[in-house]
This record gives sequence, C-alpha cells and structure tokens, in this order.
Amino acid sequence: MATNKHAIIRYEAMDRCFSNKGRKFFINDLIAYVSEAIKEYTGAEASISRRQIFKDMDFMRSESGFRAPIASYKEGKRTYYRYSDRNYSLAMQQINPVEADLLKTTLDMLGRFNGLPQFDFVQELALMYVVKLIWTKA
Repeated sequence: MATNKHAIIRYEAMDRCFSNKGRKFFINDLIAYVSEAIKEYTGAEASISRRQIFKDMDFMRSESGFRAPIASYKEGKRTYYRYSDRNYSLAMQQINPVEADLLKTTLDMLGRFNGLPQFDFVQELALMYVVKLIWTKA
C-alpha cells in the first residue's frame, strides 16, 4: 500500500490533537487517536507506526507541507506534542498562491459545463473562490 493512503485523515486527526489545549498527546496517544480516526473513516482496523507519525509531523512542519508550529515538550522521560502557537490550526490556513492557481484552473475547466443543470454548483464554487480571494487579500 502507498504510505500516503490515509494522509489527509492522519493530518486532520493530528491537527485536532495538537490544537487540543486540555490534553497532552504523547506519541502513543497520537498513534491511538490517528488509528481510531482511520478506523472511523474506513470501517477497518488501522495500525499506524511511530515512524509514520514522526514522518507526518516532519511533513506538517516543512515548507512543502503546512509550516505547522509543532513543538515537543518534555514531561519527565516522556514527550508530548502540540502547536507552539495556541491559535494555529490547519483549518485556519490561508490559501497559498499555488493552491489559488490550481483552484482557478479547476474552476476554468468546470466553467465549460456552465449552463448544464447537473453543474449548477460550479457558479457557487466560483463565487466562493472570489470571496475567499478578497478575504485573504484584506
């Protein structure tokens, strides 16, 4: 299987853990939480390795990832993880120029189906895109 099979599910689950101000997530807690999130999504048992969690954290921190401010904190001999910026969340990320360009290209392509009843949602998507661009530039 590809290593990124459930990457988005893993990133979103880890984001919820790192954003949780009321609980400390140690590596075993992260593994259990992410495995459970995948199980809920797929309906099948999932086992995530420590190595995969650490690779995901490295990607989330990277420039090519989300540039997430994931910090590690020692508590005795164990280490827990959370965002150093308490207000950070992947959901609050602004759209970057590459994503904006890809979205524009996609909307242009979908625009060719304008006027067909089964593609009425394209107009709504285009409007949401314009509103998002205006909001991020403000």
